[in-house]
Amino acid sequence: MQYNNALNIYFALISRGTRGMIMVINSRKLSQNGTKKTYKDYIKLGNSSFAIALPKDWVDKSKLKKGDNVFIVPNSNGEIVISSEFKKVNGEKKTIIITKLKDKTTLYKEITSAYIRGYTHIEFDIKDNISVINNLKEILEDLMGMEIVEKTSEKMIAKDFFNMEDANVENFIRRMDNNIKEMFDINISCLNNNKISKQEILELKTIDEDINKLYLVISRLFLKAEDNPSLVNALKTTNTNLFHHWWLCFNLESLGDSLKSIAKRMQSEDLKDKKFDRLKKLIVEIKRIYNLALESFFKKDKNAAHILAQEGKKIWEECDEIAQSKDGAVGIIGDNLKTIETISYQIAKMVTYLID
Repeated sequence: MQYNNALNIYFALISRGTRGMIMVINSRKLSQNGTKKTYKDYIKLGNSSFAIALPKDWVDKSKLKKGDNVFIVPNSNGEIVISSEFKKVNGEKKTIIITKLKDKTTLYKEITSAYIRGYTHIEFDIKDNISVINNLKEILEDLMGMEIVEKTSEKMIAKDFFNMEDANVENFIRRMDNNIKEMFDINISCLNNNKISKQEILELKTIDEDINKLYLVISRLFLKAEDNPSLVNALKTTNTNLFHHWWLCFNLESLGDSLKSIAKRMQSEDLKDKKFDRLKKLIVEIKRIYNLALESFFKKDKNAAHILAQEGKKIWEECDEIAQSKDGAVGIIGDNLKTIETISYQIAKMVTYLID
């Protein structure tokens, strides 16, 4: 430990495992006259126990007293996090949602908000509103691990069965990536074949729903891990890496929406028209840039990301030009392509400036 000035401390006894105990409640001051000094010594008690110093301010703020437990969690950086309370990885958290006079959109926002904030037990007050049940079932299908466990005439209860300790955030991101690539391929195929079928529109909708589901569960993991070192340790990651993955999935979800919007717009257009020829070539190039951006993210390749950001800027300018088209369909598709290219550019910048 390093001390720059006087510091009140307590001692905590650390035994094997993840629990320590406040052993000495009398504090003393370590005064270094404003100079830095590193303490390398520790106090060994017996064959398996050590004593460490804890700041008095923190002990007082945590309202700890002699005999209380403190909890020690190692992280992936080889550091330990000490907390005054044990936070379970899969702890229970309950809430109640009133459904009366709420449409499906309002309920979706309220339920997904509760899910992201870590609620594991959601009770729905459905008294005098039995017709809302189908809407609730459809919304809950988008939430990974949430299942209905009880239903009466007055209430319905959904419980979370997702085990956060088994989660692999990078695998979730790669699954989102594969979904995005599939959406690209469907759009490119439809443009080349000059038509898009209802079945392809439905397929894109299903893929987009899977992307949304993954985005919500990653957001949930990110928020819960923010002040839960036990979860960060279980995920075998760091808070910084978890933020990077959440930021990426946030953008991938938006990118999927843009690809779905392009397909919907094409559905009502004659794709044989020459005005779409430029778009057919451009979307292939945009997919290539996207693939390289994700590759640079997973490989943490700063050089590739830097080159890609410069290259992508030119393509963005072409998308921007198309977005200014007086033809409504071409302009809307061009604007969506610009959004996609912007996201790829931002991913490349993220790798260049933030990822070690």
